[in-house]
Amino acid sequence: MPRLDHIVNREERLLELWMELEEGSQNSLLNSNYDRLDPKTGERCIAHVVEYIQLADTVINQDVIFIKNLTKVASHIISKSELLDRYLDSLYKFNMEGHTITQKQIEGLDEQRRINMSAHFLSHAATVARKNYVKTNDTIWLKRAFECNKESGEITEKTDRAHAAYSFGLADNAAEEMFCQVVDSKKIAWAEKWFGAAKKSGDVIGELDLIHAFHSYSKAGEAAYNLYRLTKK
Repeated sequence: MPRLDHIVNREERLLELWMELEEGSQNSLLNSNYDRLDPKTGERCIAHVVEYIQLADTVINQDVIFIKNLTKVASHIISKSELLDRYLDSLYKFNMEGHTITQKQIEGLDEQRRINMSAHFLSHAATVARKNYVKTNDTIWLKRAFECNKESGEITEKTDRAHAAYSFGLADNAAEEMFCQVVDSKKIAWAEKWFGAAKKSGDVIGELDLIHAFHSYSKAGEAAYNLYRLTKK
């Protein structure tokens, strides 16, 4: 068992990090680096975010806005460096915990913002899962990327068609890759998922982006051909 003083010290350090990341409210380190890493404060923010993710076991009891900002900055970090590569499992977990929190009513958040937050967490969880798949070559992470992107698309298709279509497109890519990875007995199921996600991406975007729609329907056609090839007698 871990020593009690070690646990106390860790919790104290997490509180210190939280205070430094959140100090200043609208001008906090996390807010200042939310859209992009700030040239002036970015390095300090990166150091604190990396240390926080290294130390924390969970964020389920944290404020959902803090989790959203933390995971957003973490997404910048994983896109530019390998600083969090050893902690991708934790980062995936934190995004999914944020998603779990958004499944219930949150004081001060209307329904639309709650849906947007849920989609945020799912999309970032999918990105982390995809990165972990590349790192480990374990297809469980590719499946998780598919599931998260698909759900992100499903919850936003009536409110943010562009995001939904993009998410279904990423799900389509993951399903196609799973189709190529699995053995024959599982190929039909993944070809069906591939077809469904690609077609849904085209259906949702429609006239908003005809090029995207054309590409998605082309992918759906490719998946349909593979289904035909696998099921014809």
